[in-house]
Amino acid sequence: ITARYIPNPLTFDPAGKTVHKLKDKILIFIARMIREKGADDVLHLLGRVRRRHPDVQLLMLGAFIDSEYEKHLRNLVRELKLENSVKFIGFVADIEQYLEKASIHLMPSVVEGSPMALMEAKAYGIPTVSYSMPYLEAVREEYGCIVVGKKDIQGMAQAVSDQIGRASCRERV
Repeated sequence: ITARYIPNPLTFDPAGKTVHKLKDKILIFIARMIREKGADDVLHLLGRVRRRHPDVQLLMLGAFIDSEYEKHLRNLVRELKLENSVKFIGFVADIEQYLEKASIHLMPSVVEGSPMALMEAKAYGIPTVSYSMPYLEAVREEYGCIVVGKKDIQGMAQAVSDQIGRASCRERV
């Protein structure tokens, strides 16, 4: 069998990156805009988080693969009244400027293999809230992830709200 190892490297050097403190209420979702990556769930989650934190913002980075799904997501933003809270950025080759702003990374994927976005968030010390994927070593609580059950949008929203709430308390002290 002829096999080759093809690494999935970061697009930037993680050395010296500032480890983030949760100070801004900016969530980041980095993925191709397809159902399996959980873009719908992120929007529903945002609607729930806004009940406690109305000033939270969501950056959605990634290309739309299907125009019908793009239309669906944009309609969902309108239905959930999230127009002032969501920014669809599209495909970005250099995501560092967005990682520098983000406080929480969201990964509500159905399944992942080698999640590059997770590694990029980890390089910046951004905590990830993810659906459970016990087969992935990097998606563990001891490695900076908050894990909830598959399709547990309420659990994910609660985890995000709690993280934002803890940060707000630390700022007041």
